[in-house]
Amino acid sequence: MTRLTSLSLAARLAALSLAATALLPIPAVAQDLGVLSRITSFQYFGPDVDGGGGAMQGWPGVQRPTGVPLDIDGLNGRFLYVPVEGSIREYNCPTGVVNDCAGAGPALARVAPVASHYERIFTQKDLFDVYRNAGGGTVGALVERANGDMVGALSPSATGARHADGSYSYGPAAEGLMGKGVLYRTDFDGAKASVIESTRGVVAYPLGPLVAASDGSVYGLDTGPGRNGRLFRLDAQDRFTVVHEFAAAPNGGKQIPAGLILASDGWLYGVTSYWRGYPGMAGASTRADTPTGTMYRIDPATPASFEVLHTFTLEHGEILATDVYTGFPYTAGYVPDRSWLVEGGDGWLYGTTSVGSCATALADGAVNATSGPTAQNPICGNRYDWASNYAIAAYPHYDVSWNVHGTVYRIRKDGQGEMQILHRFGGDDGSTPSGPLALAADGAIYGTTASGGSHRSYFSAKRTTDTDRPFGTTCTPVREAAGQCEQLNSDGVLYRIRPGQIDVAIDGTVRNGGFELVRSFEKSVTGKTPIGVRSGSDGRVFGTTLYGGGPWTSSQSVEYQDNRYGTIFVYGPPAGASVTLTVTPAETTAGSRVLLTWTSSQAENCQASSLQNDWTGAQDAQGTHEFRPASGVYNYTLTCTDSTTGYRIASATQTLRVDAPSTGSDGNSISYGNGGGASGPVVLGLLGFVAWMRRRGRK
Repeated sequence: MTRLTSLSLAARLAALSLAATALLPIPAVAQDLGVLSRITSFQYFGPDVDGGGGAMQGWPGVQRPTGVPLDIDGLNGRFLYVPVEGSIREYNCPTGVVNDCAGAGPALARVAPVASHYERIFTQKDLFDVYRNAGGGTVGALVERANGDMVGALSPSATGARHADGSYSYGPAAEGLMGKGVLYRTDFDGAKASVIESTRGVVAYPLGPLVAASDGSVYGLDTGPGRNGRLFRLDAQDRFTVVHEFAAAPNGGKQIPAGLILASDGWLYGVTSYWRGYPGMAGASTRADTPTGTMYRIDPATPASFEVLHTFTLEHGEILATDVYTGFPYTAGYVPDRSWLVEGGDGWLYGTTSVGSCATALADGAVNATSGPTAQNPICGNRYDWASNYAIAAYPHYDVSWNVHGTVYRIRKDGQGEMQILHRFGGDDGSTPSGPLALAADGAIYGTTASGGSHRSYFSAKRTTDTDRPFGTTCTPVREAAGQCEQLNSDGVLYRIRPGQIDVAIDGTVRNGGFELVRSFEKSVTGKTPIGVRSGSDGRVFGTTLYGGGPWTSSQSVEYQDNRYGTIFVYGPPAGASVTLTVTPAETTAGSRVLLTWTSSQAENCQASSLQNDWTGAQDAQGTHEFRPASGVYNYTLTCTDSTTGYRIASATQTLRVDAPSTGSDGNSISYGNGGGASGPVVLGLLGFVAWMRRRGRK
């Protein structure tokens, strides 16, 4: 049998030259990557179709990433690719039917791995040829296939089907053009997006997790016809087969698969959640020995090899998972609430326990017939309002007192020996760990928590003129006393486990779990509610937040301190200066309005240049330039000085075609409203990393 390996994990393990032993932890690497920073903020509203002013011009509208970034260094340069929810009010909306662009469905965004604007690569229309919601959205992150393609998943219940009256449906009622869900593929650069037709009609509500093997296969999870989950395989020829179908939980309730990984031994490992009921709901068990989920493994070439390695109980926490079929807990779109695993360089499997659901029962026990209890639990980083409605009155509105905020554990790949609890979160150091974990270049295991930490904020965006609560959330003393006002909620943390520092006594007592709180997220700076991390090719760790983002100005010139549509962040050494220039739209007609938008990081003395000399001279470090060009082809570049090194760096040259459509188009629609990705900044970032490592070595 040919052993399957995960391309990214195998490469990292080989690069680190770590012994894969299940007995001895590896020595700690004396390295502190350093800086948690925001790469970009997502914006929901695209440019105004009426041509109004404002800094929002030039941003292709997207919101809320549904997975962590995929780092690909392709022929077009190095980019991070992130599936996102849809947008509204775009340049390419049909004239006179702007509303048909509302909730335009799933999209794919990319950004260079430095502080810069993002691009929207494709939208739902490229897959289904419709503007309106086709009945779903993106779920989970992308994976890179052995042939260089990217593969992702769409589910009809990710955002639900939107009706004319503004209501939503889930489950069968949401099945539109994508049926019960599909997998899709793109070229290495996000171009030529298309549905993988062999998955249409056979995939049943994809859950999000996908892993790519070295033989070209992709493994994933869906809800399946029994609604307890299935593990499936898409081979290199796009043939779909079911590898394993999960049974109901021991109590007869649902079993929901969560995270999935392909380990270095060629086996698939994952965790599942047993449904015990919503916290605070009558009948929800709170016994410490209540089964809450499993850890399993399976050799994908031998389905009969399926084996449960460990059964979790409420004593050590729950496995967090979302039932995509019902779309609940619904938080204005798909929320990637999932416990995950990662293989450490020491051969152990590391994972997290948390709450089992990001929803909690209402005070009166009321249940929505479609989606269950309507209360979102703020412990998962959700909007926190109407606290008086919760069945469990005190924050964090959870019905188990001994494991409120979650844990980090490790277990051997063969399941032998006891599970070791390495850390119990306490709120200030994080709460509700969820999302993918990452083995980084320093040998540490990195992860995020959805809430907790030292920073607290409102879910709603605040204007610069708001001194207390965000605009639109005005709270009277009467409503405040009744618990009917939006509350502050913590923004989440980035943490790590250093395997080399783990110390376990002979009797199994964990004396040192190797836990370190790395940074607390801050809504207006790095984002709010992180949903996991992934290791990049340059040794840094990349991730996304579901909410938050930097300051912005609306098309009505209203200035905001933050936003609530999500970010891409990075943790590692500073990447050096960067310059990003974009042109919107990239193709137009004579006399139409065109906008040049540029930003820079750690740069100064910027100079504009163009082949036609229509945009030249000194420029601010960031800004916009609006004009209405005549017919022709135009090229623009911005060159600045790195304020720390003194080197000159340039943006990618942006091309504008006026009454001169590009030739050789592959039919893929790319919105370059916030593009970027010049090789210069990327190379500089890598050189900066090498220089930083040398300085550390000298010390």
